Amino acid sequence: MRPLYLIPWLVLFAATAAFAQKQAHIRASSSSAPVANLQSVQVQAEMPGPQLWKVSKGGHVMYVLGFPRFLPPRQRWNAAEVESIIASSQRVLTETQLKIPVSAEVSETVLALPPLFGLYMVKNDLGLESLPTADVRKNPRHASLRESLAAGDYARWKALREKYLGGDTEVENRRPIFAAAELLGKAIDNGRFDLGVSDSVRNLAGKHRVKVKAVIGEMPFDRPEAVAAAIESLRMDDRPCFRATLDMVEQGLGNLVERARAWAVGDLPGLRQLLAGDPGAACAAAARKAGLVEKLGWDIQQMMDATWMAAVDESMSLHAQTFALLPVEEALSPTGVLRKLSERGYRVTAPDEGDAASSH
Repeated sequence: MRPLYLIPWLVLFAATAAFAQKQAHIRASSSSAPVANLQSVQVQAEMPGPQLWKVSKGGHVMYVLGFPRFLPPRQRWNAAEVESIIASSQRVLTETQLKIPVSAEVSETVLALPPLFGLYMVKNDLGLESLPTADVRKNPRHASLRESLAAGDYARWKALREKYLGGDTEVENRRPIFAAAELLGKAIDNGRFDLGVSDSVRNLAGKHRVKVKAVIGEMPFDRPEAVAAAIESLRMDDRPCFRATLDMVEQGLGNLVERARAWAVGDLPGLRQLLAGDPGAACAAAARKAGLVEKLGWDIQQMMDATWMAAVDESMSLHAQTFALLPVEEALSPTGVLRKLSERGYRVTAPDEGDAASSH
């Protein structure tokens, strides 16, 4: 059985039924999306670059690049400071990936998990030849979207579904949270957003011969039937999540574009404001209120945090300087993993608390 690598991305989730590839790998990327190369990230010297967080303990230091998952086509950013710090580091840590086994029994359950935690991926290649007949994303009351949504919400949904999903009618039988996630994923896929910030960092590390450590954790998935039962038993009000997603898609994903532009020039106040209305938060809140974590007995976000912090502990104990990647939503979160590092005795300096990279 091949492993599957889930890269949770803190926005929303969309799962498309693309099961032709033999590589068992879920990744938030589009097969047609361009990968950023070193040339595409170089811009005029006068343009400021993205901000960095500084983490220190015992004379050792780590610089953290909080990065957006999506850059609009031809979006450029100044990587000069990032490259300089990577060149003087001894280790680069990636964002967290969670590994689980892939089989026909777990596939549909896996696809249902990310949106319930406010997570996102665009495209999946599970290496399966066909879908199982059961789909835990279906409305457990067997109601269609037309029957379960208010007339105004359904009219908005129908127009967007026809634009982005074409003749896909199977999605009409899903819960609103899953239908909205599929819609958003397709809209981002069509927008040809560049997903290559982390690839650019890896390329820069290779250029300067700095070792990259992939941060990978194990996801407990030995009883997929229990997970499926927990999801199917959820009684949640996912209408706010659904409406927030429709808002984002109707606006042409302008929020994602503005996020990328604010990130590229180091505008943290602007980023915080743009992230405040993210639909993923509404989706995760609906599932948590319905008791998702209690029913499952575990929390994906906690697993990701623990995995990343363990990698930080190891790297900072061995190396004088580390460079790390972290989704910018997580870096900016007042309760995120950087706050947890602070509570464990690390000194964390946010970019707007001073020049985080001034002493490298």
